[in-house]
Amino acid sequence: MDWDDYWAKAQAGPRKGVYAVIAELYRNQIISRSAAHLLSRCLPSGPARRYLHAGCGSGGSDRRLTAAQSRFHCLDLSLRALALHRQQPLSVECVYVCGNIFALPYDRDVFDGIFNFGVMEHFSERDIGRILSEFHRVLKTDGALVLFWPPDFGLSVLALKIFLGTINRFRRAPLELHPPEISRIHSFRWVRDLMERHRFAVVHVEFGWRDLFTQVVVVAQKA
Repeated sequence: MDWDDYWAKAQAGPRKGVYAVIAELYRNQIISRSAAHLLSRCLPSGPARRYLHAGCGSGGSDRRLTAAQSRFHCLDLSLRALALHRQQPLSVECVYVCGNIFALPYDRDVFDGIFNFGVMEHFSERDIGRILSEFHRVLKTDGALVLFWPPDFGLSVLALKIFLGTINRFRRAPLELHPPEISRIHSFRWVRDLMERHRFAVVHVEFGWRDLFTQVVVVAQKA
């Protein structure tokens, strides 16, 4: 997947598609509120605290972060995504890094917390294992890993399946609205087992009304 191309199409000015508009609104108004609530509990503010947003995208979900005394490293493979993130009206200090989550450009044990939104589902289980190994390497012993990860049973997933199933009956080429999501959460047991295999202990799982039953929030610590 060419992520620069994805973000270029998603932000194509007046020609931007209806789905892109809805997705952006959802990130800015709903996901960001849910994120602010949960991250304020898991990633507390404090001097010299460093947090990594691993796969930060356009930053719509970061709009309400409140850890003003902390420093956030916003990392993405796409320069276009980072440029969009810089335009967000954020109240936290950010460092922008173009980098690969398979090979994070950091030393061991440097972050107090790591988080992302809608990233893990785009990778195979094998690649997720590689990503988690990198997270484990750069996360401090008492740090928190917070993953916002859509499940197969999420409300938005079910709605899109119905919509695309109907639309694609009348199209020669299937309509694709976002990059493939090959590893959505199948069950809470599945994600706990996956995390445990890669040396993380899940301490909290949440799925509820704050984001309209869209994503499972997985909170873990180094085992």
